[in-house]
Amino acid sequence: MKFSILASSVFAVLAVSTSAFASAVSTRVVLHNVKQDGVVLAQHVAVVTPNHASRKLTVEIFKDICGQFTPGPGIRCMAAAMPIRDFEIPYTPSESCGSKVYEARQDGRPVDGALVEIVYADHSQRLCTDLVANLKELTIKIETLRGFATEYSASNQAEVAPVSDHGAIYEALNVPAVNLNPGIAGSSRLQKSVGGLVCEKSLVIVPGAVPHYSCVLN
Repeated sequence: MKFSILASSVFAVLAVSTSAFASAVSTRVVLHNVKQDGVVLAQHVAVVTPNHASRKLTVEIFKDICGQFTPGPGIRCMAAAMPIRDFEIPYTPSESCGSKVYEARQDGRPVDGALVEIVYADHSQRLCTDLVANLKELTIKIETLRGFATEYSASNQAEVAPVSDHGAIYEALNVPAVNLNPGIAGSSRLQKSVGGLVCEKSLVIVPGAVPHYSCVLN
């Protein structure tokens, strides 16, 4: 009986440890705003998984007709998401101003393949004021042996208007601004949010500095 209890306890510890390790070595992110050569691909998602153990970056693009990758109540239809492109390439990591960047490159042109260059940037811990925190963005560039090129991009946030209009949107929001970096001298970063709309105004405090505005819809 004692052996049985001990074995169960050890198994439980190992199960928890294995689960924690799995979540630590790979992080799966779904990006809904997918474009191909600048054109929005409706009902498409990009799934990005940096595996920190194997140092490989897995990227998959799906046409998700039924919204299986979108959180929501109930089953909307039975059609499975259709895979469009997929890659698994070793990556080189780097970090800048709190942002984590994964760069992957695979050149298959010498053997009749394609050159694939992928950059995935996770700005969720961004310390600088030039980007809205929590932004995650992906770029995939593909060039064939014959020189045909295409580019995919994706992010977890969608712009609500041209960048030139973001300042007007920020100023028009009739809600209190939240100071995102109180007590930090030399810069100011304010945020206004209504529902899923988040706008930020950042300014480096030097003579003649111009505020930078950004708005996203989560």
